[in-house]
Amino acid sequence: MLGTLFLPLQNTYGTPCANRPEYYGEELADSTRLQVTPDNEPRSPGWSDLEEGDSARVLREFDRAEAAYQEAIVKAGRSRDTQLLFRAYMEQGKIPYFKGDYHKAVSVWKKALSLTGASVLRPSAEGRIRANLGAGYIALQYAQSAFKHLSRAYEILKDEPDATPFQLGITRLNMAVALQHMEAYDYAWQILRELEAEAENPYLKSLVYANLLAIGGAREEKTQFYRYLDSLYVYEDGQLTGHTLQIIAEGGLAFADWPLVREQLAQIAAAAAADPDVRYIHALPEFEAYFTEQGVLLLDTQLINRCVERNADRKTPRQLYELLHLKSEIAAQQRDWEKAHQWLREADQVGAIWQDSLRSSQFADFAAQYRSSSLKKEVVSLSKDLLDRTSELRSNRIITFTLCGLLLGSLGVAFLFLFNLRKARKLAIEEKTLREESKQVAAQKMALLEDELSKKEEKLHFTLTQQLHIRQLFEEAVAFAQNTSGDQDQGRFLNHLKMEQERLRALRQSQDLETELNEQLPVFMARLSERAQEPLTPYEKAVAALIRSGYTTKDIAALLDKSVRAIDNARYRVRQKLGLNRTDHLQSYLEGIGSR
Repeated sequence: MLGTLFLPLQNTYGTPCANRPEYYGEELADSTRLQVTPDNEPRSPGWSDLEEGDSARVLREFDRAEAAYQEAIVKAGRSRDTQLLFRAYMEQGKIPYFKGDYHKAVSVWKKALSLTGASVLRPSAEGRIRANLGAGYIALQYAQSAFKHLSRAYEILKDEPDATPFQLGITRLNMAVALQHMEAYDYAWQILRELEAEAENPYLKSLVYANLLAIGGAREEKTQFYRYLDSLYVYEDGQLTGHTLQIIAEGGLAFADWPLVREQLAQIAAAAAADPDVRYIHALPEFEAYFTEQGVLLLDTQLINRCVERNADRKTPRQLYELLHLKSEIAAQQRDWEKAHQWLREADQVGAIWQDSLRSSQFADFAAQYRSSSLKKEVVSLSKDLLDRTSELRSNRIITFTLCGLLLGSLGVAFLFLFNLRKARKLAIEEKTLREESKQVAAQKMALLEDELSKKEEKLHFTLTQQLHIRQLFEEAVAFAQNTSGDQDQGRFLNHLKMEQERLRALRQSQDLETELNEQLPVFMARLSERAQEPLTPYEKAVAALIRSGYTTKDIAALLDKSVRAIDNARYRVRQKLGLNRTDHLQSYLEGIGSR
């Protein structure tokens, strides 16, 4: 399936793109409208920490921003300022999102969502945080959860007067992205066509065209694909992100437009080569497909090896899987079957770990959603009670009960944490055991294969030796009969021996010893072909195989039904094509090829 392009919602709705920094300031200015503390009321001290965090985030000093947001959260808890606490959680979740830790971002934004039932917050607060959660779930590829939050966000925000058309458009765009992940292309197409007609912001319009382009490629509608490709070039002015280039390359593969694919992949390769610390390369499956079909590798092999080393920690298993798969294909094209098998086996192992971790994360996320939804009403009720009946909590008895409840809750959370930790350790042990078992099975299969090839070679050697002995016996019998003067019976016996000798020669020719040697010794023949500076004929390969097995020139001539001079000429040609000197021993060299 073709990839999709989306705009994550990190400030109020949008995330700055590397080549569009102006939208960052616009969205940050808009997000300050969430601060609704009246000017005539004193603000709690945490608001200054929140503003400091916003300033640090604009400068992309993420560590300082996160520390400031955490300080604002602590002060908001002390002063029971729900507005500040909501804002701090919302802004703090953007820091791990920028760093690519989407699980942590979603976890922080869920805390903000749990506060939206408080009366001091506007109804639009829930819409804004749900829009951010939807973007986070898209990044985690939880399409159904993302669509649920984004749909609810749009229903809330479309009736809010402070929601701009750009913000509403981004929310609907992400809804279309979630639908594409669920392969609901018709519904996504309908939303995007409506946005195409309504959107006035050029940045939003370019994102709409990129997603329409992706759907056109996924449904293999060529006219639609190239139509929106032209529109995208107009709005992006040639400055395309790596993800957009990947979408265009995927569409080019679907329509076998190799010049278009090469152009996009070349830009991605150039960007990756220019980054000395590159860890992630877009469109690796497309690079592999282009290499397979066109025979041209657009990525530098040293760059691929560096990326494999930097992903050896397996924190991004999908990228490592695609890198190893590409290396396997390169080795296969070079006919290095051993390396190709090795890389493919490692890729399969990483792919299994990636799928298992993805399923585990989804199960954990579903469990967290279940707990969150089941406790939401109690949390909202408790928040209202704490805000509306503060004067009634002065009683020592109520305070004691409250502390006991918090203690029990903490114990429950600790129990859940220990239970999940134990389960995670168990899964890690099982995963390690499976990897070890896989290695053992692979080693056993390789040993069996080598043993089978050895037995075939021994059987072939025995058969050839037996046939050589039989031929020699026939020749000796004929010579003896010719040298012995005798009667008519001896003449008939001599004629019978000659007929049997001719029949044995015809049988040997019909069996095609050259083909049999090439089939029975595939590993030796493959390595011999790799060492040869010029291509060897099947006849020359057969002579080389018999020399390696220890047969003399006379024996080889007898087995192949050739003259001794013809075999000597073949030996000379084999030495020439292998690049051997006069001092090099041919049989020892050939035995060395077979043993490596």
